[in-house]
Amino acid sequence: MARPKYNLVTDLTEDLIPQPAQATRMSLEDFLSLPLEKILYVVFLTGADVGRVKETDIWKQSNVYCIEVVGELGDSEAFSKFNCFSTMEVPTISSVVELTMKHIKLHHEQKIELKTLKDVLNHESRKLKELNEIGQSLSSISDPQVLMNLILEKSRELTNADAGSICIVKYNNEEQPIEMVFSFFQNYTLKQNLKVDLSMPVSKKSLAGFVALTGECLKIKDAYEIPEEKDYAFNQNVDMSTGYRTKSILVHPMIDNTSTILGVVQLINKRSYDYEELEDGKVNVDQIVEFSPDDVEIISSLTSQAAICLKNTTLIQDIQMLFEGFVNASVTAIEQRDPTTSGHSFRVALMTVELAKALSQVTTGKFAGISYNERELQEVRYASLLHDFGKIGVREQVLVKAKKLYPHEMDMIRTRFEYILKDVEARMLAKKIEMIQSMGYDMANAHFGQLDEELKTSIEEIEEIVYFIIQTNEPSVLEEGNFKRLLEIAERTYLDPYDQPKPFLLEREVEALSIRKGSITADERKEIESHVTHSFTFLSKIPWTRGLKQVPTIAYGHHEWLSGEGYPNQLTEDEILAQSKMMAIADIYDALTASDRPYKKAIPVEKALSILNMEVDRRHLDGELVQLFIDKKVFKSAENY
Repeated sequence: MARPKYNLVTDLTEDLIPQPAQATRMSLEDFLSLPLEKILYVVFLTGADVGRVKETDIWKQSNVYCIEVVGELGDSEAFSKFNCFSTMEVPTISSVVELTMKHIKLHHEQKIELKTLKDVLNHESRKLKELNEIGQSLSSISDPQVLMNLILEKSRELTNADAGSICIVKYNNEEQPIEMVFSFFQNYTLKQNLKVDLSMPVSKKSLAGFVALTGECLKIKDAYEIPEEKDYAFNQNVDMSTGYRTKSILVHPMIDNTSTILGVVQLINKRSYDYEELEDGKVNVDQIVEFSPDDVEIISSLTSQAAICLKNTTLIQDIQMLFEGFVNASVTAIEQRDPTTSGHSFRVALMTVELAKALSQVTTGKFAGISYNERELQEVRYASLLHDFGKIGVREQVLVKAKKLYPHEMDMIRTRFEYILKDVEARMLAKKIEMIQSMGYDMANAHFGQLDEELKTSIEEIEEIVYFIIQTNEPSVLEEGNFKRLLEIAERTYLDPYDQPKPFLLEREVEALSIRKGSITADERKEIESHVTHSFTFLSKIPWTRGLKQVPTIAYGHHEWLSGEGYPNQLTEDEILAQSKMMAIADIYDALTASDRPYKKAIPVEKALSILNMEVDRRHLDGELVQLFIDKKVFKSAENY
């Protein structure tokens, strides 16, 4: 350590206090009036001098040491409550003064060294605290993009870097690095914090590529002075296009706990601690210094933490994408069983989420104060997408049943009546043959005209019955007279090939054709309604995360009515979740306006909204939610799907 200069301050003569060889002598007046320099001052004070010095704070400075002069000139009482380094009796000799000065110099050097150690300790302590805080911040972030930005920002803060960039490394199926994707560029001088999506092939020719391939850390003093024999080189294009001047660089890999290089952090231009910004907005190159070994060490620690956090967040994102794919595939699979409702679940999800967003803005009424965050909206979305998943437990023929009779049943009826027609014709022909045999052809021929008229009438009657059955098979409202006609047809019989009487219509066929409205029987309706319970059972098997725990319950309640007459649990208004109430509105609206239902035509929007209000009057749907659905035109969110 360099030895500092010393000033000896006293008004006493040299015969009382001899002049040391390495000290400059100055008067007390000059000491008190002139500004202090960054050198050591040794002040010899008599009792008469103490009062003058006490009036100032100068004696409290770290480079000022006061010596109490004792003897004939001393006044011990004047020094009360005044801290002196030591005392000296005058007159004294040169060797005593030299020894005192030596002790003072040694003490001062130790004090400086102690302060330096404390500063270093405080600095390291701050860095450690910052690292801990950064670690906590990193571990709390689930968005990889936000995490990448924070990693770069904190890396620059800890190393005092002016600029930097960060990228992730992508691998092929053989686990070979093939691409670097840069996500953020930050530059304090250029006032930039850019989010980008820039892909570059991995190559040793670039600094980041070299680090991505080798896992080595690069610490470069000057980017423009990289030796030509190195595998890597600095690309000057950015500097040339922006007018920036890159000098010192630190490039460090982000390596996880499996030694996989996940990304690369590149820090540019370490500022000195006394860095002064230039007025022209350029880099003050003279005050750009090389990154230190301490910088490498701290960035190594930070990037290790960051790599693990990045791996975790990426894994979480991959799991979310996987689950999202599973949900979409599940919905698609269900809708493939019933192609007529294709897109229904996706449209219901779009409208329900949009209605939930609108509800979050409501400030009056019974729903005021309800607000759904992103996680809760995701919960609503999943519940809406999967609300019909239980249809997997419903027979496909029931799901796709477009008319009252199943196609195979209608085919059987057609075949049966074709047989009946042929049987009538055959029996009439047999009757003619019998007449010819009994009375001769000429006499029998006289009756054939009448028989032909009877056959024609019978055929027309049977064909009319078939036409009636075909019309009745449509999922329209069955009139009272038609029901009576069905019973009359069912009572008629024909003879099978074994001459056994058989009814025109089977009991099951009569039941189906007697459906008052729609196309499904009471048992089939129960089977379809059971999809809600199937959905709940299936969704309850999934180990939902804490933020998605209500998905099964939300889906379970979308067919409940405020009146308590819904299904499957006949819940009352207070028992139905708001999310389920919103889904019920979207579900009914889409069923009314969908153009892909074979059993009914799509109705206009205005009429569908009118029906929703009718459902409110019946206490099936919530009035405030329906009005919000209409006022905010929520239905438009799914009109292009």
